Amino acid sequence: MSHAPLPARGLSPASLADSVSVGVPTIGPGGIAWLESDPRNAGKVGVQVLAPGSRSPKRLVDRDWNVRSRVHEYGGGALWAGHGDFHWFLVDEPSQSLWAISRSGEEPVRLVPGEDGIALADGHLSADGRRLVLLREDKQADRTQVLLLDPREPAEQSVLENDADFCAAPRLSPDGRHAAWIVWDHGTMPWEATRLRIADLQTGERRTIDDDAHSILEPVWTESGELLVLSDRNGAWCPSRVAGDVLQPLCDSADDHARPPWQLGGGHYAPLPDGSLLAIRVAQARCQLVRLHRDGSEESIAGPENDIEGLRVDGWTAVYLAGSARSPRNIHRRNLQNGQVERLSGQTPPRAVGAGNGAAELVMTDTADGPVYGFLYCPEGAICPPLLVRAHGGPTAMKSPVFAPDTQFWLSHGFAVLDVNYGGSSGHGRAYRERLRGAWGRIDSDDCVALARALAEQRKVNGDRMVISGSSAGGLTVLNALQQGVFAAGTSRYGVTDLLRLVDSTHRFEAGYLDFLIGTLPEHRQRYLDRSPVNHADRIRGAVLLLQGEDDPVVPLSQAQAIHDAIRARGGESELVVYPGEKHGFRKGENLEDSFQRELGFYQRLLG
Repeated sequence: MSHAPLPARGLSPASLADSVSVGVPTIGPGGIAWLESDPRNAGKVGVQVLAPGSRSPKRLVDRDWNVRSRVHEYGGGALWAGHGDFHWFLVDEPSQSLWAISRSGEEPVRLVPGEDGIALADGHLSADGRRLVLLREDKQADRTQVLLLDPREPAEQSVLENDADFCAAPRLSPDGRHAAWIVWDHGTMPWEATRLRIADLQTGERRTIDDDAHSILEPVWTESGELLVLSDRNGAWCPSRVAGDVLQPLCDSADDHARPPWQLGGGHYAPLPDGSLLAIRVAQARCQLVRLHRDGSEESIAGPENDIEGLRVDGWTAVYLAGSARSPRNIHRRNLQNGQVERLSGQTPPRAVGAGNGAAELVMTDTADGPVYGFLYCPEGAICPPLLVRAHGGPTAMKSPVFAPDTQFWLSHGFAVLDVNYGGSSGHGRAYRERLRGAWGRIDSDDCVALARALAEQRKVNGDRMVISGSSAGGLTVLNALQQGVFAAGTSRYGVTDLLRLVDSTHRFEAGYLDFLIGTLPEHRQRYLDRSPVNHADRIRGAVLLLQGEDDPVVPLSQAQAIHDAIRARGGESELVVYPGEKHGFRKGENLEDSFQRELGFYQRLLG
């Protein structure tokens, strides 16, 4: 088969460094606010606010602010709305202090000073503005707490939760008398098994609902004081009513209405004024807004969005972060009565001529573990192009078919792109996620190989010119897949290489996750050895590019250094690039630009 050369010119890597990343929104009397990460400003995260009656958003705090929480390392929940004396609450990244901003637009007021080893996030203010609940993670004490304080007298604090290892999503009832939150223990993750705590703040009484080792997420109080949660007891996350100590499902859908909460502050459903619910349904890694009526029926809401998160509702107005096949992820406002939708944020990455319009084809193949799914993007007019397989991180994350700057970049340079939602990914129900139990390091790489081979056999891509790339958990997938002789090369961005070393070095949120993913130690030690690429560098067939943040607390630099040294010692080809000041994920524009330039040049040199 003759090989057409890769296009010499396409989108510049600089276009990726110019792409602002938009975070989930919050809504309150002060308007609609969201976070934006600017790679050209060292990746700092600022706040944009669209005030009531305004036609364009404005920056809430100075551009030198960096609004990000470090709770559970992945953060989230660093910005939330208030009312009364304060319109907005936020956490700054350097000190992890809690700040409030008044409606008068004055300078932020520090409510809770930062402390070494302490991180704050995910707060909620009572309707009367006198009670605020939020998370406080003490990394040295290995504990996440729920704090209660009066924002007018913030020094006076009480601890509502200090018994569980982890907790999240503290929420106050409309009358301010009750609080609810979820808890879980070391050795589990919140998408595996959680418990629901409910506290009476007047009497101090507290009760716990344990849904038989299933996952309970996102407590939400209705205006009438009814408590709702998401529960996957029936095989998929579904909104449920708390009735005493029983959870009553409000739908019988086999599809999830949530995704695993890797970050705090997510929102997947919300009550509407007539008692129905607005929710996000996730099926085959595509998202859609639906309305759940009181009689249990589910009504789809038409729209192009297929990647939706951060749902917030105010009356009949919904605000959320969403992307579609033709539009990148932006903040949208939808009028639920007339269906009108407005885009509020301005993320508009360049479209390259011939790159493709963002539309993806759902592809699948059968494996010994069951079907595996993915989304294939092809350059316009290309016949049997080279293929870039992308393995997402998590590994319980998912990839939806959405217009994205990095996808456009690779299409513009002649690559077809395959996003694989391998076994264990979300978006396909709990049973699909459970495929990962004890199988990480095998099923993920096998599924990527199987789907790439299937596309090559169908002559949709060139089977002689396939490469693979992945970040974090996806890096492990890359290095194990390279041992099967299918890919010419692979790129691991801050990827896992040594599972036993990861047990000793990873952060507390994921400290027990490997028990689920691989197995408990010492019983399953051999699995850890067998699935660690660092132990099998001689089996890696193809060149390896390793891109790593110097200060990564999740997957330390030592992981990349170990596999690099092992490959080079065995005569293989490996290049290691370390970015000073970067952690788990690259945020600085110059480093994003350099990393994509290096990866592109790496493939061009190998594939011609």
